[in-house]
Amino acid sequence: GKFHLPVANRVTFAEVVVKYMEWARPHKRSWKADEEMLRRMTKEFGTLPLQKISRFQIEGFKTALLKEGLSGPRVNRYLAALSGLYRRALEWDLVRGGNPVKLVKRFREKPGRIRYLKSEEIARLKAVCSADLWDAVVLAISTGLRAGELFNLCWANVDMENRIIRVVDSKNGDRRDVPMSRIGCAEHQDIS
Repeated sequence: GKFHLPVANRVTFAEVVVKYMEWARPHKRSWKADEEMLRRMTKEFGTLPLQKISRFQIEGFKTALLKEGLSGPRVNRYLAALSGLYRRALEWDLVRGGNPVKLVKRFREKPGRIRYLKSEEIARLKAVCSADLWDAVVLAISTGLRAGELFNLCWANVDMENRIIRVVDSKNGDRRDVPMSRIGCAEHQDIS
């Protein structure tokens, strides 16, 4: 009891996860995914002081996730969540010396693929859609908007004259303009 260790040497991984999730819920769209991954990591690192978790231990965790059957890209998501926790802990002065996750090598990922629906697929989709839903499907097919972008769209962000949709709340937070085809405009023409 004579020596008072700095907070950075005492705070456990589990304690930082609690603080991080309190911060993440109002600040991150992906907080639920982070919560799920951090819950799994807490089983591994929970009682350890955050300051004492080494690159070697993180590499061991990475290998354990692979043995559990997770893909390389999915393991990368875990590493990204852990790195985000360390970044925040550094900002809050709960840990010192840097982010050990930055030094852990990630798995290579293939670039995302772009896939377009074939006319037969569009016809099958139309057959199972209500009229109201079909309007949204036509807009999604003709613009490539993500579901969240589509569902959060409001008329103030649709410029029918210039055939532009302004996405103000995109996945990465950037604003972007999406051109509408004639199909996605005015008369909701039949695309099948």
